[in-house]
Amino acid sequence: NGQGTCYNGCGFVQVSSTVRAGMALQAGTSATFGLRYYSGNWWVLYNNTWFGYFPGSLWGGAFTSANSVSAFGEVAADKAPSCTDMGDGAYGSSGGASWISNFQLYGAGSAPRFTVKSTDPSYYNSGSVTATSFTLGGPGAC
Repeated sequence: NGQGTCYNGCGFVQVSSTVRAGMALQAGTSATFGLRYYSGNWWVLYNNTWFGYFPGSLWGGAFTSANSVSAFGEVAADKAPSCTDMGDGAYGSSGGASWISNFQLYGAGSAPRFTVKSTDPSYYNSGSVTATSFTLGGPGAC
């Protein structure tokens, strides 16, 4: 909706009492995430729980399908550089790094095309990239 940054807000409507936008995820576990346009809103899924949505009215109903989706790892901190691990703390270019896999665009007839980049590869980076996955992570500036 034209805002450069907007975490856990921007009109998001929370509907679950057990899953919340911005909640900490446990390192070393797998999860399923999803976004789907349904009944005029963009619904967000985490491990089989539709936990909230962005009302279609935020965009005047103009966006009813997706042809481009961003997936990323991020560390949010009060100041840079951060001492916070991304993923499990292993660099994305090393073995055992965190990953995003089985990525797909619902209803698409072909595999996604990834462009993977790191904003500060000395602290966090990416590694192996396939048609449906990539590794990412790092230990931060500690």
